[in-house]
Amino acid sequence: MRALAPASLAALVRERREIVALGVLVLAVLTISGGLPPLGIASLGLVAGSTLALHALGLILVFRANRVVNIAQVAFGAVAGVLFAHLSTWRTPLVALHSVCPTCLGPSSKSVVIAGGRIQDVDGISSSQLAALSTSGWLVTASWVVSVVIALAAGALFGYLSYWLVVHWFREAPRLVLMLATAGLAEVATFTAGQIPGLFGPGIEVRRGAPIPFTWRLSVGGVQLGSGELLRVLVTVTVVTLVVVYLRRSVTGLVTRGIADSPTRAATLGVPVGRVNSRVWLVVGLVSSAVAVLQAATIGADFGTAYATLVRAMTAASFGGFVSIPVGVVAAFVVGVFDQATLRTFTSPLVTDGALFLIIAGVLLALRAKAGRADQDPAFNASREIRPIPAELRDLPPVVLARRRLIIGIAVIAVALPLVLSPSQTNDASVTVAYGIIGLSLLILTGWAGQVSLGQVGLAAVGAWVNAVLGWPFPFGFLAGAVAAGLVAALIGLPALRLRGLYLGVVTLAFGVAVPAILLNPTYLARSLPANIRRPVLLGLDLADPRTFFYVCLGFLLLATLSVIGLKRSSIARELIAARDNEAAAQSFGINLLRARLMVFALSGFLAGVAGVIISWATFGVNASSFGPEQSVRAFLYLIIGGVGTVAGPLLGTVWLAVSTNVVPSLAALGPGGGAILILLFLPGGVSQGLGRVRDAFLRRVADRYKVDVPSLIADKAPDDGDDRAPIKPLGGGGVAAIQSGRRITVAIPVRYRLDDNWVEDGARRPIGAKGGLRRDDQ
Repeated sequence: MRALAPASLAALVRERREIVALGVLVLAVLTISGGLPPLGIASLGLVAGSTLALHALGLILVFRANRVVNIAQVAFGAVAGVLFAHLSTWRTPLVALHSVCPTCLGPSSKSVVIAGGRIQDVDGISSSQLAALSTSGWLVTASWVVSVVIALAAGALFGYLSYWLVVHWFREAPRLVLMLATAGLAEVATFTAGQIPGLFGPGIEVRRGAPIPFTWRLSVGGVQLGSGELLRVLVTVTVVTLVVVYLRRSVTGLVTRGIADSPTRAATLGVPVGRVNSRVWLVVGLVSSAVAVLQAATIGADFGTAYATLVRAMTAASFGGFVSIPVGVVAAFVVGVFDQATLRTFTSPLVTDGALFLIIAGVLLALRAKAGRADQDPAFNASREIRPIPAELRDLPPVVLARRRLIIGIAVIAVALPLVLSPSQTNDASVTVAYGIIGLSLLILTGWAGQVSLGQVGLAAVGAWVNAVLGWPFPFGFLAGAVAAGLVAALIGLPALRLRGLYLGVVTLAFGVAVPAILLNPTYLARSLPANIRRPVLLGLDLADPRTFFYVCLGFLLLATLSVIGLKRSSIARELIAARDNEAAAQSFGINLLRARLMVFALSGFLAGVAGVIISWATFGVNASSFGPEQSVRAFLYLIIGGVGTVAGPLLGTVWLAVSTNVVPSLAALGPGGGAILILLFLPGGVSQGLGRVRDAFLRRVADRYKVDVPSLIADKAPDDGDDRAPIKPLGGGGVAAIQSGRRITVAIPVRYRLDDNWVEDGARRPIGAKGGLRRDDQ
């Protein structure tokens, strides 16, 4: 066999970039470990990698079927994990058995063990529960197995319903919109999992389900692996093998790959696209549930680190370009070993969380050239511009009066709000106002530039951290934090020059996970943070008073809103919108995309930094719970609810947040996830689009009342017979007569655009019924 020529070797590297990237990660593991990692660390890495491998498998399956990155991959399992924890702890299958057959279980005991503690008072427990909790022997094992089966079935059903109720309706939408819908599904899954404990027994919090009823032990390199760890590896190998065989040997697997390449053509060939895709989502729900059930049985049903796990799984899947199952699974095990190696060396996941952001950005940049056209999703453009009030109606008394009443009503509510709230509620309202500023920063970045950021709260954390660490007096520390956030955002904007759509969302989500882990980790950088942050004195106003602080936060929100409105009227915003709608055309007109996009990232980060400082003042500290990745996802979902196409959108999303949290608890059940899904389905322009329609209906009534013809309001409405409103003045350049609804109207056609022997113009000049003229059925 002849040796590869240098050109052939370079071509091989270009074609198999994922293998090269995986090799670089292996070298990083060897460097951190100082050679081959110890056998015990490698075994723990393989156990951690088994969880990531299953999640990476789910991500790859969804991407191959729908060309979308499933943000809800880890959250799907939360439903099954929490359900299993309560079913197995309360031994619900045995409770059901006792209800049907009271003599099948042994005698009850008045002292039973549950949720890690002993219950002496059994007054709140039914006789069936007491009998089930007093049972021992093989029935307990059977109850555990049945609980596993029920939980897995519930997780699979959740994935199946997620497809038919949500994903199915976005099959023709841009892939980025579908990705945001899966972010909404993640919130829905988390909310659903939070409602499960209320279905079981007394109010006892179950953090961990019943342990695995059999004992396995294996010592590897001085590390003891128990039943949970060994079962995870065994389940991973089994599931991955079965899925690969299924995809390669079954007809459904072959059809799935065909649908991923061209779903429209597959549908024209008679392939049941919906049925096949629903099976994929069912399998994905089952895979995620299997991981969650094993976690609930070993370390507990706490899914607070779901986004950190998701980023690790995304990193593994990205090595295979989200399409290669073998490469993705191998990369998951390598990432698991990398995680354990860095944890052993640095005693903290800080290095891993920070490194994964760089790794996933580098891998996606390296593999971008291999992505197909279907993967090159265009810029996010779900915005719906709200047209201004027409000049013909702007000065009419009803319009002027309505505008005044609206402004006065908003001002009265804003001023009176802290007067009726408690001090703690007023502080929460101040945090909500800060989220309004974050929404405005997302409006600049997403609504105008079309760049999606799922890590915007991470930029707010940068601003809060810099302001707290410097400790400079206001406004110097305040401005330093905002500027630092702007500079970091500009650095993130560099990959955005090559990445967009799905891939940019993945990178920014990884950034949102990395920043709190790096800046707010008490072992390292968070040690320099003060224990308590004091609010400054601003122009003689002591911001320690909650009401005063709320009014000052409203002032910052007003300044941010006016700044965004002014920016919208500038040439920068017009360049960004032009580049968002048609990048090639914008460049042909001389627009510098590098300058425009880096500038918009910097401005967006500056506003996010301002919001971060305000949040740190409101909470009297820079806390990881205030700047987690889940807050970044929710901030984007609230922007979608309010509307991406207008300045009022972020403000309306903030109002939704405040009302659903404090005023109308029923809206909290809908949550940001459910609200965003409904908005994307039925009102893509958000609440602002719906209010715009109400405003336009009011303006039409005013126009009818004052007999004013407004083209922008009646363009989609044919004039009725007998309409006596003032005619529109014909355009210059002359015109021809056309027939519409039995009347002769003037259509302006400049002479230079008229065509010789045009039957429309010739017929329009003759009356109806004349030879060669228009007939009724020609209209």
